[in-house]
Amino acid sequence: MVVNSMVVAMAVHSNQPSHRLIYHIGSSRTNPLKYARMRLLMYSFLTKNPLLDTKGKPIRVEQVKILETVASFHRYIAIRYLPFIKTLVLVNILLCNHFESLYVSAKSKINYVVRLAELYKPYLFFQGMKILLSEEVNRGSGSRI
Repeated sequence: MVVNSMVVAMAVHSNQPSHRLIYHIGSSRTNPLKYARMRLLMYSFLTKNPLLDTKGKPIRVEQVKILETVASFHRYIAIRYLPFIKTLVLVNILLCNHFESLYVSAKSKINYVVRLAELYKPYLFFQGMKILLSEEVNRGSGSRI
């Protein structure tokens, strides 16, 4: 189905000049696209073809962090963002709530991201492809015996 839709898209746009490239880098079963490979492809594409900001300057791109489990996500948040929040609480107390709005904004953004991760946990941290592939291998080896 994916190949059919790609062929139709190429046929429809064949007479139109374009500088865009079409990438087909993986399929669902025979050649699955792994997150690590996708991360490298996105990074290399965006460093070679940078996006521009409103002033026309290229936007600097960093490598994407891929977190495999919910525990690693919570650990990343705890190490990367919660020390800032804790420090902001202490500074806020010492300076008579001068940074209250910054604290409330930062805390609500972190809570929002954590809540989104919890809501999308079945999709973000889905390990089903690994399970399906290992079952397929087991079925294949069992039928040969």
